[in-house]
Amino acid sequence: MVEEYGQGVLLPHAEFEALWKESEENRKAVPIGVSGVVAERCDIEVTLADNQLRTAYVIDVNQLGKGLQTWSIPLQGIGIDRATVTPQGGNERGARLGRLPGNEGLVVFLDQPGSHRIRLETQSPAVRSGRRLLFSLPLMNVPSGRVRLTLPAGMNIWSDSGERLSDRVEGDNRIVEWIPGEGLCWEANLSPADEAGGQAAKIRSWTETTLVASLIDGHLNWQGRLQIHPLGEPLQQLKLRIPKGFRLIDADAEGLTEWNVSPVPDEAESELLSLRFRQPIRTQITLEISGIVVNPAAGEWTLSSFRWEDGSPQTTRCVLAYEEYNLPLITATEGIRLEPMGTGRTTIDGITEDTDDGVKLRLLRFVPANGDFSVRLRLPESSERFAADILSHTKLEP
Repeated sequence: MVEEYGQGVLLPHAEFEALWKESEENRKAVPIGVSGVVAERCDIEVTLADNQLRTAYVIDVNQLGKGLQTWSIPLQGIGIDRATVTPQGGNERGARLGRLPGNEGLVVFLDQPGSHRIRLETQSPAVRSGRRLLFSLPLMNVPSGRVRLTLPAGMNIWSDSGERLSDRVEGDNRIVEWIPGEGLCWEANLSPADEAGGQAAKIRSWTETTLVASLIDGHLNWQGRLQIHPLGEPLQQLKLRIPKGFRLIDADAEGLTEWNVSPVPDEAESELLSLRFRQPIRTQITLEISGIVVNPAAGEWTLSSFRWEDGSPQTTRCVLAYEEYNLPLITATEGIRLEPMGTGRTTIDGITEDTDDGVKLRLLRFVPANGDFSVRLRLPESSERFAADILSHTKLEP
């Protein structure tokens, strides 16, 4: 099927193991300090149409060793629609692909010394956040290359470096091209907007947010870690909506000089966190905020998304840590799925989740849909603990 249709597929496990073992034997024949396959260039072709991001990675590699060799492709968390390989002077054929353990990337098998061109095609939706359209472009650590982005005409785009990208119009499309620095080794966050509608000035930042809540000794504490990428123009202040039940205790970021919490007009469920910085923010910063979640008279806590001032959600994941054998009951959810993550001393994005006296914690990960979610929970009565412990070993679906 691979030879007939030229369609790259993930190899069956048994075949992958056999090829991997053979390639490892061949790798030992390559001189020390020299990789069996060397990547020389990666060009990325991106097309945005109908809110879909279609991406093609065109990678030039050179196989140095003889026999079957492997090259690890540092692309995580994406699906491959099509994968081909073309040897120099040869014909395009389906690539033999496998996925590394732990979803740490892909591996391609090559069996001819010399130059090869690998083409990987992916497709993913752009995320609409309020009036903004956001997407993240995974890049690769390859010595040289360029990115070519094709947008519908009448759109504007900004890079995460704070510069407006140079572009040109070709027919009904706007073409943006640039050469990332540092060998394509970071994620670029881009945000297009309708230029005719005057939205470019409103595109201020793109944020990756992790909310970690810890239910210990009957108290629900929370920590939020926000990776903030300014887009288009520097930022000197930020305004973030937090749920009203989240009592803020501390906020910290480089250059942060002032923060305060105030009511949101015509919004009973949220409060407005305003932050001011000493100097305009031009590059990525990390903001950490923490507090407690107020337990209402009904005995239930509510966890929900952070939002920007315009109401667009900005939470990319949430983790709940709780004492082992004391699983809280999830009474209502919206916009998420739940997934147990195990026990023990655990660190999530640098935030340690355990108790000082060594009590083991279990973790539940909430995966929000488009950044928006809500979870209600309470501590179980003694008669409910047995059923709750069963749930702690079960993967919960939406």
